[in-house]
Amino acid sequence: MARTLHPLRLHQSIVLQPIFSTSAPTPLEILGRSPLFHPLSEQQRTEALDDSKTRWLRDRTRLWSEGEMGRSVVLVLDGTLSVAFGNTVLGRLGPGALIGLNGLNKSLFRQFTVGVLGAALLIELPWSRLKTILQQQPSVETGLQVFVRSHRAWKSLTLHPLFALLDEGQRSQAATASRWLDLSKGEVVIRQGEVDRDLYIVVEGSLEVFEQEGERELMVNRLGPGAVVGEFALIDGAPRAATVRTLEPTQLLHVPAEALEEGLGDGVFQEALTRLKRQKTE
Repeated sequence: MARTLHPLRLHQSIVLQPIFSTSAPTPLEILGRSPLFHPLSEQQRTEALDDSKTRWLRDRTRLWSEGEMGRSVVLVLDGTLSVAFGNTVLGRLGPGALIGLNGLNKSLFRQFTVGVLGAALLIELPWSRLKTILQQQPSVETGLQVFVRSHRAWKSLTLHPLFALLDEGQRSQAATASRWLDLSKGEVVIRQGEVDRDLYIVVEGSLEVFEQEGERELMVNRLGPGAVVGEFALIDGAPRAATVRTLEPTQLLHVPAEALEEGLGDGVFQEALTRLKRQKTE
Protein backbone atom coordinates (compact mmCIF):
# COMPACT_ATOMS: atom_id res chain seq x y z
CA MET A 1 0.00 0.00 0.00
CA ALA A 2 1.36 3.41 -0.96
CA ARG A 3 2.57 5.54 1.93
CA THR A 4 0.55 8.74 2.45
CA LEU A 5 2.69 11.81 2.98
CA HIS A 6 2.00 14.19 5.80
CA PRO A 7 0.77 17.65 4.74
CA LEU A 8 3.64 19.72 3.47
CA ARG A 9 4.31 22.78 5.58
CA LEU A 10 5.55 26.19 4.58
CA HIS A 11 8.35 27.70 6.64
CA GLN A 12 7.49 30.39 9.17
CA SER A 13 10.65 30.94 11.23
CA ILE A 14 11.35 27.36 12.40
CA VAL A 15 7.81 26.09 13.00
CA LEU A 16 6.17 24.87 9.81
CA GLN A 17 2.48 25.43 9.30
CA PRO A 18 0.13 23.27 7.15
CA ILE A 19 -0.77 24.80 3.80
CA PHE A 20 -2.81 22.04 2.19
CA SER A 21 -4.59 18.83 3.13
CA THR A 22 -4.60 16.81 -0.09
CA SER A 23 -3.32 13.28 0.55
CA ALA A 24 -0.51 11.72 -1.46
CA PRO A 25 0.46 14.73 -3.63
CA THR A 26 2.82 14.12 -6.52
CA PRO A 27 6.51 15.06 -6.11
CA LEU A 28 5.97 17.93 -8.54
CA GLU A 29 3.08 19.27 -6.44
CA ILE A 30 5.20 18.98 -3.33
CA LEU A 31 8.00 20.97 -4.93
CA GLY A 32 5.52 23.66 -5.96
CA ARG A 33 4.54 24.20 -2.34
CA SER A 34 8.10 24.56 -1.10
CA PRO A 35 9.38 28.14 -0.60
CA LEU A 36 12.43 27.13 -2.62
CA PHE A 37 10.51 25.95 -5.69
CA HIS A 38 7.22 27.85 -5.45
CA PRO A 39 8.37 30.89 -7.51
CA LEU A 40 9.54 28.63 -10.35
CA SER A 41 7.56 27.69 -13.43
CA GLU A 42 6.34 24.10 -13.78
CA GLN A 43 9.06 23.43 -16.33
CA GLN A 44 11.76 24.75 -13.99
CA ARG A 45 10.40 22.61 -11.15
CA THR A 46 10.40 19.58 -13.44
CA GLU A 47 14.05 20.23 -14.33
CA ALA A 48 14.89 20.57 -10.64
CA LEU A 49 13.11 17.31 -9.86
CA ASP A 50 15.00 15.55 -12.64
CA ASP A 51 18.27 16.70 -11.07
CA SER A 52 17.23 15.71 -7.55
CA LYS A 53 17.58 12.45 -5.70
CA THR A 54 14.73 10.99 -3.63
CA ARG A 55 15.98 9.30 -0.46
CA TRP A 56 14.09 7.06 1.96
CA LEU A 57 16.14 6.76 5.16
CA ARG A 58 15.64 4.47 8.12
CA ASP A 59 15.56 5.30 11.80
CA ARG A 60 18.86 6.59 13.23
CA THR A 61 20.45 7.02 9.80
CA ARG A 62 22.88 9.93 9.80
CA LEU A 63 22.34 12.26 6.86
CA TRP A 64 25.59 14.12 7.45
CA SER A 65 27.91 15.24 10.26
CA GLU A 66 28.93 18.70 11.41
CA GLY A 67 32.07 19.83 9.58
CA GLU A 68 31.56 17.39 6.71
CA MET A 69 31.96 18.79 3.20
CA GLY A 70 28.78 19.10 1.18
CA ARG A 71 26.48 21.70 -0.33
CA SER A 72 23.39 19.80 -1.41
CA VAL A 73 20.04 21.02 -0.06
CA VAL A 74 17.51 18.63 1.46
CA LEU A 75 13.74 19.09 1.57
CA VAL A 76 11.86 16.92 4.09
CA LEU A 77 8.81 15.33 2.46
CA ASP A 78 7.84 13.03 5.32
CA GLY A 79 9.23 12.07 8.71
CA THR A 80 11.46 13.88 11.19
CA LEU A 81 15.10 14.94 11.25
CA SER A 82 17.13 15.58 14.40
CA VAL A 83 19.58 18.50 14.22
CA ALA A 84 22.57 18.73 16.58
CA PHE A 85 25.56 20.99 17.10
CA GLY A 86 28.44 19.41 18.99
CA ASN A 87 26.89 17.25 21.69
CA THR A 88 23.76 19.39 21.92
CA VAL A 89 20.51 18.54 20.15
CA LEU A 90 19.12 21.78 18.75
CA GLY A 91 15.73 20.38 17.83
CA ARG A 92 13.75 18.64 15.12
CA LEU A 93 12.60 19.42 11.60
CA GLY A 94 9.46 18.01 10.01
CA PRO A 95 7.78 17.96 6.59
CA GLY A 96 8.45 21.08 4.55
CA ALA A 97 11.71 21.96 6.27
CA LEU A 98 14.87 22.78 4.32
CA ILE A 99 18.31 21.91 5.65
CA GLY A 100 21.80 22.19 4.17
CA LEU A 101 21.86 25.83 3.13
CA ASN A 102 25.48 26.42 4.16
CA GLY A 103 26.31 27.03 0.50
CA LEU A 104 24.36 30.29 0.61
CA ASN A 105 27.04 31.59 2.99
CA LYS A 106 29.76 30.32 0.63
CA SER A 107 30.70 27.56 3.07
CA LEU A 108 31.68 24.08 1.90
CA PHE A 109 31.13 22.58 5.32
CA ARG A 110 27.99 21.42 7.14
CA GLN A 111 27.12 23.46 10.21
CA PHE A 112 25.07 20.78 11.96
CA THR A 113 24.84 17.02 12.38
CA VAL A 114 21.57 15.77 10.92
CA GLY A 115 20.03 12.36 11.55
CA VAL A 116 16.71 10.60 11.05
CA LEU A 117 14.17 9.89 13.79
CA GLY A 118 11.88 7.01 12.86
CA ALA A 119 12.12 7.16 9.07
CA ALA A 120 12.16 9.99 6.57
CA LEU A 121 11.47 10.64 2.91
CA LEU A 122 13.68 13.39 1.47
CA ILE A 123 14.49 15.15 -1.78
CA GLU A 124 18.17 16.08 -2.15
CA LEU A 125 18.98 18.86 -4.58
CA PRO A 126 22.57 19.32 -5.83
CA TRP A 127 24.25 22.69 -5.36
CA SER A 128 24.62 23.14 -9.12
CA ARG A 129 20.83 23.05 -9.53
CA LEU A 130 20.31 25.44 -6.61
CA LYS A 131 22.68 27.93 -8.26
CA THR A 132 20.66 27.65 -11.48
CA ILE A 133 17.44 28.33 -9.55
CA LEU A 134 18.97 31.40 -7.91
CA GLN A 135 20.05 32.69 -11.31
CA GLN A 136 16.54 32.14 -12.73
CA GLN A 137 14.76 33.59 -9.69
CA PRO A 138 17.08 35.81 -7.58
CA SER A 139 14.21 36.57 -5.19
CA VAL A 140 14.32 32.96 -3.98
CA GLU A 141 17.49 33.70 -2.03
CA THR A 142 15.64 36.16 0.21
CA GLY A 143 13.25 33.43 1.29
CA LEU A 144 16.05 30.95 1.81
CA GLN A 145 17.88 33.36 4.06
CA VAL A 146 14.88 33.13 6.40
CA PHE A 147 15.72 29.45 6.84
CA VAL A 148 19.39 30.21 7.38
CA ARG A 149 18.64 32.79 10.05
CA SER A 150 16.11 30.54 11.73
CA HIS A 151 18.75 27.85 12.06
CA ARG A 152 21.18 30.43 13.47
CA ALA A 153 18.52 31.52 15.97
CA TRP A 154 18.05 27.92 16.99
CA LYS A 155 21.79 27.51 17.47
CA SER A 156 22.20 30.81 19.34
CA LEU A 157 19.46 29.96 21.84
CA THR A 158 20.67 26.42 22.42
CA LEU A 159 24.30 27.37 23.01
CA HIS A 160 23.57 30.35 25.26
CA PRO A 161 24.03 29.24 28.90
CA LEU A 162 20.77 30.86 29.97
CA PHE A 163 18.59 29.24 27.32
CA ALA A 164 20.41 25.92 27.65
CA LEU A 165 18.40 25.56 30.87
CA LEU A 166 15.19 25.26 28.84
CA ASP A 167 14.18 21.87 27.55
CA GLU A 168 14.16 21.12 23.82
CA GLY A 169 10.49 21.96 23.40
CA GLN A 170 10.79 25.27 25.24
CA ARG A 171 13.87 26.29 23.22
CA SER A 172 12.11 25.35 20.00
CA GLN A 173 9.12 27.48 20.98
CA ALA A 174 11.39 30.43 21.74
CA ALA A 175 13.36 30.01 18.51
CA THR A 176 10.15 29.74 16.50
CA ALA A 177 8.95 33.11 17.73
CA SER A 178 12.35 34.83 17.55
CA ARG A 179 13.28 37.43 14.94
CA TRP A 180 16.69 38.35 13.59
CA LEU A 181 17.40 42.07 13.70
CA ASP A 182 20.05 43.83 11.59
CA LEU A 183 20.50 47.29 13.06
CA SER A 184 22.62 50.27 12.05
CA LYS A 185 24.69 52.37 14.43
CA GLY A 186 22.60 54.60 16.69
CA GLU A 187 19.32 52.65 16.59
CA VAL A 188 17.33 52.37 19.81
CA VAL A 189 16.50 48.82 20.85
CA ILE A 190 14.81 49.53 24.20
CA ARG A 191 13.56 52.92 25.36
CA GLN A 192 13.49 53.96 29.01
CA GLY A 193 9.95 54.03 30.45
CA GLU A 194 8.39 51.75 27.84
CA VAL A 195 6.49 48.71 29.04
CA ASP A 196 7.32 45.43 27.33
CA ARG A 197 9.02 42.22 28.48
CA ASP A 198 10.89 41.00 25.40
CA LEU A 199 14.49 39.77 25.50
CA TYR A 200 17.36 40.43 23.12
CA ILE A 201 20.60 38.50 22.62
CA VAL A 202 23.58 40.30 21.10
CA VAL A 203 24.94 38.12 18.28
CA GLU A 204 27.33 40.59 16.66
CA GLY A 205 28.20 44.20 17.38
CA SER A 206 27.70 46.14 20.63
CA LEU A 207 25.15 48.12 22.61
CA GLU A 208 25.27 50.98 25.08
CA VAL A 209 22.91 51.17 28.06
CA PHE A 210 22.15 54.60 29.52
CA GLU A 211 19.64 56.32 31.77
CA GLN A 212 17.98 59.52 30.64
CA GLU A 213 17.79 62.36 33.16
CA GLY A 214 16.32 65.34 31.37
CA GLU A 215 18.73 66.17 28.58
CA ARG A 216 21.55 64.16 30.14
CA GLU A 217 22.46 60.59 29.21
CA LEU A 218 24.13 58.69 32.08
CA MET A 219 26.10 55.72 30.78
CA VAL A 220 25.32 52.48 32.64
CA ASN A 221 26.97 49.73 30.64
CA ARG A 222 28.28 48.49 27.31
CA LEU A 223 27.32 45.05 26.03
CA GLY A 224 28.86 42.79 23.41
CA PRO A 225 28.18 39.40 21.78
CA GLY A 226 26.43 36.90 24.04
CA ALA A 227 24.89 39.52 26.31
CA VAL A 228 21.21 39.26 27.21
CA VAL A 229 19.23 42.50 27.28
CA GLY A 230 15.80 43.05 28.83
CA GLU A 231 15.65 40.30 31.47
CA PHE A 232 14.69 42.74 34.26
CA ALA A 233 11.31 43.47 32.69
CA LEU A 234 10.78 39.79 31.90
CA ILE A 235 11.08 39.00 35.61
CA ASP A 236 9.03 41.80 37.17
CA GLY A 237 7.11 43.41 34.27
CA ALA A 238 8.25 46.90 35.34
CA PRO A 239 8.81 49.69 32.77
CA ARG A 240 12.22 49.75 31.14
CA ALA A 241 14.75 51.30 33.51
CA ALA A 242 17.18 52.42 30.81
CA THR A 243 17.56 53.01 27.09
CA VAL A 244 19.61 50.59 24.98
CA ARG A 245 21.16 51.78 21.72
CA THR A 246 23.52 50.28 19.15
CA LEU A 247 27.13 51.51 19.11
CA GLU A 248 27.85 50.04 15.67
CA PRO A 249 26.10 47.85 13.08
CA THR A 250 24.67 45.11 15.28
CA GLN A 251 22.82 41.82 14.93
CA LEU A 252 20.33 40.88 17.65
CA LEU A 253 18.08 37.93 18.28
CA HIS A 254 14.73 39.27 19.50
CA VAL A 255 12.87 36.78 21.74
CA PRO A 256 9.25 37.76 22.55
CA ALA A 257 8.27 37.33 26.20
CA GLU A 258 5.25 35.24 25.23
CA ALA A 259 7.57 32.57 23.85
CA LEU A 260 9.21 32.20 27.27
CA GLU A 261 6.08 31.90 29.41
CA GLU A 262 6.43 28.13 29.74
CA GLY A 263 10.09 28.47 30.66
CA LEU A 264 9.26 31.07 33.31
CA GLY A 265 7.24 28.41 35.08
CA ASP A 266 10.43 26.39 35.46
CA GLY A 267 12.15 27.20 38.76
CA VAL A 268 15.65 26.60 37.37
CA PHE A 269 15.18 29.05 34.48
CA GLN A 270 13.50 31.61 36.78
CA GLU A 271 16.39 31.38 39.23
CA ALA A 272 18.94 31.81 36.43
CA LEU A 273 17.18 34.99 35.28
CA THR A 274 17.10 36.32 38.83
CA ARG A 275 20.79 35.51 39.27
CA LEU A 276 21.60 37.31 36.02
CA LYS A 277 19.67 40.37 37.18
CA ARG A 278 21.47 40.31 40.52
CA GLN A 279 24.88 40.13 38.82
CA LYS A 280 24.06 43.19 36.71
CA THR A 281 22.89 45.28 39.65
CA GLU A 282 25.68 44.43 42.11
